[in-house]
Amino acid sequence: MATPDALFERELEVFQVEVEAATQFYFAFLAVHAVAYQHKSVETLLNQAPLFWNTCMGALQTSAFIALGRMFDQSPNHNLDRVLRIAQDHPQIFSKAALARRKQGANTARPEWLDEYLRTVYEPTPQDFRRLRAHVRKWRRIYEANYRDVRHSKAVTR
Repeated sequence: MATPDALFERELEVFQVEVEAATQFYFAFLAVHAVAYQHKSVETLLNQAPLFWNTCMGALQTSAFIALGRMFDQSPNHNLDRVLRIAQDHPQIFSKAALARRKQGANTARPEWLDEYLRTVYEPTPQDFRRLRAHVRKWRRIYEANYRDVRHSKAVTR
């Protein structure tokens, strides 16, 4: 069985991949449109193979919605709620002692800078996690009101 630290790190990595994917797909979609709008020669070039480019743009758009859904939907195994739940259930992950162990790594000797570094480290409180959950609820409501139905739609949008 994985330690809470390892479990949290794994879930955070999964979530990071989803965030990066959604961001990349969305901004690639926007970039193609922006460049085509700003440079008529690019628009002309894209229009030489419109089926191909419409397919690419649709794939980028769909992929962004899918990644966004994986972050906010509550049914998958990996999502924002799971990351927060692990963090909230295991606050020791964020203790100064745990951070010191991570910073020291495999070194047998404690680094000379570590104690000074730890003096200014903030340890989250239950109130911090409640505040994070409130932020997640706010953004989930925006997702559900504006994007969830599009994400679950079988229709292709352009």
